[in-house]
Formats: sequence, structure tokens, C-alpha cells
Amino acid sequence: MNTVPQSERILIRRIRRQAKSVGSRGKLRAGIGDDAAVLASPPGFEILVTTDFSLEGVHFRREWHPAASVGHRCLARGLSDIAAMGGKPIAAFLSLALPTNLSQAWVDGFVKGVIRLGRENDVPLAGGDTAESPAGVLADIVVAKRCCGQARIPAIPFM
Repeated sequence: MNTVPQSERILIRRIRRQAKSVGSRGKLRAGIGDDAAVLASPPGFEILVTTDFSLEGVHFRREWHPAASVGHRCLARGLSDIAAMGGKPIAAFLSLALPTNLSQAWVDGFVKGVIRLGRENDVPLAGGDTAESPAGVLADIVVAKRCCGQARIPAIPFM
């Protein structure tokens, strides 16, 4: 079994290779591998940003949910938050905390789920972070969206 963590550089390289196929032209000036992403925004537009995390044992169970569906769900939550504000996707950022006994195949499947949904919505993966987790998987998705001064503020409250 190939376990994680691979070195951070190798993991970032693998994710960058998978993510480069998602359309970032005109949206990103710098992305995965740099210290920060640089998002392009035309004059008169606003950037909306949301973050949502998924914690193993709380939001999903590896033994019940395929890795790709967990990745898909993680990005879908952020996309939904921005849609509620009337925004249009620009980019997603993924931070992963992974246990050392996790298979690389699970990580690749998770990233595949994120990338696939990103491709369907023209939302490139622009960066993020990785860390070792002492327990389970923690995935944090940040989604940045663009709108032209017409964001619904406040969004419809859930309470």
C-alpha cells in the first residue's frame, strides 16, 4: 500500500498536474505552488469568498463514502454558498490534513472528485495547503466568486 504523506512537494506536484486541466485562463495570474494565488477581477466586479470544511467522522466516513464523492461534496458545499449570494465561480482552494496511514489512491480519488466538479463548473483549483492529521481527514474548501456589484447581501439566512 502506498501511504501518505508523500513529501509535500510531490503531493503538490500531483495535485497541480491534475488541476491544470481546469480552465483558469483569465482567472488566475498565479496559482498552485506559489505562496498565494493571484485572482484577476475586472473593474466593477466584487470577489465573494467562502470556506467550508469537511471532517471525517462528522461529515463523512471513509468506509461508507467513496473518495471521489467526498471530494465532490466538499467543493459542492462551497459552490452552493456562493450561488446563494448570486456569484459566479472564479477559483477554489483546497486544504487537506491527512493521516499517515491513508492510501495515496484515496487521496487521488478525493482530488479527482474536486477536480471533476470544478471542471463541470469552470472552477479551477488555485491552491491550498497540506498537513498531517493525527486522526482523520480534514478537508477545507475555499471558493472565490465574482459578481458585478450585485451580490445578495445579506444572503438568505438559514435561521
